[in-house]
Amino acid sequence: MAAAVTAIFIAPAAPLIWSLLAPPSEHWAFIVRHWLLADALTTLALAGITAGLAAGLGTGLAWLYTAYDFPFRRGLGRLAPLSLAVPPYIAAFLYVDFLSFTGPVQSFLRDGLGLPPQAAYVHLPPAALAVGLYTLFLFPYVYWFVLGDLARQDGAVIESARLLGAGPGRTFVRVVVPMSRRAIVAGAFFVAFEVLGDYGLAAYLGLGTLSTGIFRAWYQLGDLRSAERIAAGFLLLLFGLVLAERALGRKRLPSVPRPRPIRPVPLRGWRAAGAVAAFLFPIAFGVLVPLYELGRLLRFAVQAGTVGSVVAPLRHTLALTVLGAVGIVALGTLLSVVGRHGPGRWTAAFPRIFLAAYAVPGAVIAIGVLGLAEPLRAHLPPAIGAFLFGTPLLVLYAYHTRYLAVGVEAIGSAGARLGRRTVEAARLLGAGPLQAIWRVEFPLLRPAMGSAALVAAVELAKELPLTLLLRPFDFETLATAAFRYAADERLPQAALPSLVIVGLAMAATLGLRSGAGAKPPEARGGREEDGDGAGPAR
Repeated sequence: MAAAVTAIFIAPAAPLIWSLLAPPSEHWAFIVRHWLLADALTTLALAGITAGLAAGLGTGLAWLYTAYDFPFRRGLGRLAPLSLAVPPYIAAFLYVDFLSFTGPVQSFLRDGLGLPPQAAYVHLPPAALAVGLYTLFLFPYVYWFVLGDLARQDGAVIESARLLGAGPGRTFVRVVVPMSRRAIVAGAFFVAFEVLGDYGLAAYLGLGTLSTGIFRAWYQLGDLRSAERIAAGFLLLLFGLVLAERALGRKRLPSVPRPRPIRPVPLRGWRAAGAVAAFLFPIAFGVLVPLYELGRLLRFAVQAGTVGSVVAPLRHTLALTVLGAVGIVALGTLLSVVGRHGPGRWTAAFPRIFLAAYAVPGAVIAIGVLGLAEPLRAHLPPAIGAFLFGTPLLVLYAYHTRYLAVGVEAIGSAGARLGRRTVEAARLLGAGPLQAIWRVEFPLLRPAMGSAALVAAVELAKELPLTLLLRPFDFETLATAAFRYAADERLPQAALPSLVIVGLAMAATLGLRSGAGAKPPEARGGREEDGDGAGPAR
């Protein structure tokens, strides 16, 4: 059964691979000449620069939180990564409005400081703004990976470096960074994959990337075959990056069986103020500014009577997220249980396939699903074709294809900690295989199943490119409604659906990370038991 489930959900890769073998369409030469190379270079530049900046910011904040004690440390450590709750496509239109002529920044420079309009004009190049926004709203991935890694490091190594005369900067560069190299690389590549898969921010700022190229080929040219070719090349690029991440993160230092926790050093005076300011930077610009802008735009919409109805998008979003989350948890539980208890070596490989699919952008998966579904349209009875293309069935299928890794990883990690002894003990007491799993293992997996359902629901509510490509006609979710309003420059109408998405994501992030970001490492015994890094609550 696990093999059948795996085959069903990796099927979208088949038309992408076939597109590389089939003859190109008449538009392919034009796309290669005018789009492809520039889009690929822009995509790689955005991903590389953002990954480097996010690695520096996330690692620095994680080290500050772990190694030093300063005022409001626990609260700041919990609030700083909340910027991850704001999707980049929402952050894009919020900051464009925030920095615009009628926005708060230029209005303050003109009215508050009395500067002439020319001197108060603020303009950032789209690429620079994109890198800044990606860094600010994606660095929590690195922060959580490194924070979990530092919680397992031996504090004696840090103390030895200090006793040998190494200052804070030298200790960080020569000791901390090499020790946490694997976590830093994993977090940086996680950020890079998010940038590679983003569509909304790049499209809103007018940047040509591989994701926007897929949309242009399908929407502007109506050329599915060329869109499949771009998606296939994108898939090969991601495969190469996965291999690079494995190679860079392979080397690791020997672990200590019972490490001594890193004891925070108290900071006083300007050093404490500097540490607080370092955490306030992402809180101010990644949390407070977006919330302020959303409230400001929503107030304008209420005053003008143009709030717009979110009832239908909210209903559609709730239906898709509930159905998707339930399916992801159910299939994730099935795959993780079969992977641990099933016979043969291949059963353990099925969950890993979905972990690799998690790095594939939504636009690539959507084009693969279209490549499967479009040839069937002419051969299906009208009623079945209407059901397939007139309902969100393809959207749900694509959701499971991409986000099944959420259920597999969360439930599989919890099951790995349980081991096989509980089920084996139940078998010795006379229970059958299925009865032992149902009566003994499932109750112990319920917390992980709940966490997986919550993470999956938030991810599905925020998903944009996949939904845009596969949704039926006149079917809006909160994400597509917010993006459509923003693309039409109706920013006040985009505020309410955006606020709902951000509020749900922030509540989920606070709930899931209440233990990791708020407690210092010494309160957790200096150890984590759930993998190589503190996995981010996406």
